[in-house]
Amino acid sequence: MLITCTLLRITTPLQASICVPRQVGDNHNMIQTWECSVTKDDTSKINLSNNYLQILSPRYPYSVPDTSVQKAIIKTHRRMNNLQEIADKYFITRNLLHFLTDTPAESKPKVGITSESYYEAYSGKRIASLRFKRLDPFGTSLEDTTLTALSWIGRNANRLHMNTPRGILRKHLLFREGDNINPLVMAENEKILRDLPFIEDVSIVVNPSLAVPGDVEVIVITKALFEYAANISVSTTDSKFEIINQNMFGLGHQFRVGVITSTEEDPAIGPNITYNINNIDGHFTNFLLNYSNHFRENRWNLGIERNFISSGNLFAGGLNIENVFRSRRISNNHPLELDSTVSYFLSDAWLGIRLNKSNPRLEYRTALYGRYLYQKFDSNPIVDNDGFLRDHHFALAGLTLSKRNLFRNNMIYSFGIVEDIPFGHLFNINLGVDHSSFGTWPYMGISFTKASILKNKGYFSWKLAADGFLHENGIKQGTLLVKANYFSDLFTIGRSTFRQFINIELMSGINRFEQEYITINRRFGIRDFSSDIIRGTNRLKFNYELVRFLKLNFYGFRFSNYYFTDFAFLSKSVHELFSNDIYGGMGVGFRIHNESLVFNIIDIRLTWFPIVPKGEHNFHLNTSGQPKNRFEDFLGQKPDFIRFQ
Repeated sequence: MLITCTLLRITTPLQASICVPRQVGDNHNMIQTWECSVTKDDTSKINLSNNYLQILSPRYPYSVPDTSVQKAIIKTHRRMNNLQEIADKYFITRNLLHFLTDTPAESKPKVGITSESYYEAYSGKRIASLRFKRLDPFGTSLEDTTLTALSWIGRNANRLHMNTPRGILRKHLLFREGDNINPLVMAENEKILRDLPFIEDVSIVVNPSLAVPGDVEVIVITKALFEYAANISVSTTDSKFEIINQNMFGLGHQFRVGVITSTEEDPAIGPNITYNINNIDGHFTNFLLNYSNHFRENRWNLGIERNFISSGNLFAGGLNIENVFRSRRISNNHPLELDSTVSYFLSDAWLGIRLNKSNPRLEYRTALYGRYLYQKFDSNPIVDNDGFLRDHHFALAGLTLSKRNLFRNNMIYSFGIVEDIPFGHLFNINLGVDHSSFGTWPYMGISFTKASILKNKGYFSWKLAADGFLHENGIKQGTLLVKANYFSDLFTIGRSTFRQFINIELMSGINRFEQEYITINRRFGIRDFSSDIIRGTNRLKFNYELVRFLKLNFYGFRFSNYYFTDFAFLSKSVHELFSNDIYGGMGVGFRIHNESLVFNIIDIRLTWFPIVPKGEHNFHLNTSGQPKNRFEDFLGQKPDFIRFQ
């Protein structure tokens, strides 16, 4: 059987024809044709136009203008192709043409399409067949899978890339052949695949089955991330060099090996090695192994964990074991750095179970959790009379009530790929007890988080949380957290596209240990700010950012610049929060985006501080790489303290 098909790739948003495939001919000579009907280019019609979104774009319907416009566009494309052929002969003209021609990312100015909308037209239909289409990192596109890398660099980088086997991708699917289409499950599965560290973007496309009338064919199209990266940081006293592979041997494993050096402390040079496996058993269980031995720490860590997903699992849990021979922190990722080192052993296990059935259409999901933590210090040079460093057993039980949905948008934290935006709410209450030589301390924690899509306004989330140990004199080791996050819809001023981001957070410590404190350094308050003397136990911070997305596209690199202002209050008493000095920073930044890379954002930023501690500079220039950002989800996870940081 011979099937031929001609596709016209048009991106101009005009009143257009929506085309549906039709087969003409007998079983031996079949020709693919297109039957078109006029409609407006309106995202509200997305369900009506899904029938022809087979190969290239499950998100955006193709627009085929009328004949006169079509001829003009074809003529323009021919001229551009001729110009491209001439320009490609010389390095300067080739780069100049790429710089001058614009292929901006498809953007949605409104946050208004739920992630399952595309699949609703196929709800309940049986999956007759399932296949995969794997795209290289560079020069390819989900919107047009016929594109390939044109540049010498892109072609050779794609040769270095190792394709992930179909069997590895199949392990991350929530559906199989013979299942019926569930829109929520399909949308959730796109997010699961997109969140993998070796996948840049994904589309799960549904077609009417040619072999079985009434059934459908599912095509999973993945665009790979270029798995290799290096991370280098250098200062006057220490340095770090790290090599990263996010897809070892094409198996979806992550491997990081680094060397950390110091000119002032021993050992002068030491390794840091991490190995991760995602979904090791096909049931979304992840594995972690880490070993480090450098001037900051000497430790090994083994972890295995399975988190809840929207559908498909009733149980979650994990086990983490740490053996620390030397460290300045009392636990992994603890915010407080000690003046001297400690050594300890820690084991941490937890289990979660959903009380209602694993039905993705349930409005609310309820889960019970249990956790047991044991920590024993082998050496403790700190004279401790209040239990800050203590051998202890901690048992915790929690109840979670959650509701979660997904919306889909782009140009939020990334530039050019789809971003899944969870919204809903999460209520959590934890009760526990901590036992040590300092006594038995009952514990209680409660939190509520809510996120909403505001019609024509953007996205808003807020969280209220409080916890602490019940002591004879009241609450000990307590924390109060209030925070809110907002980002606007995309809006235009002149020919530029903008988005605003606002973050506000209040953190207050209640009867904390005297060794504990919080700061306003960097991500905890003011970006690029650093001081060891400005400390407190109560903090109020405000961060504002206005991002302008530029239309330049240079070999897959996109650009944005931004303007920001941060300010923060810090005190030892919540009543004195506004009595102390206000610290702030403001400045401009420039971001280089390439979603095909591990560090997909290079951030160059200049910050001015109106008030600085004695001996510090008022200006700071910073350059850093950033991996893909994640939104806070609403599925529930391991019960934990509020991190006082």
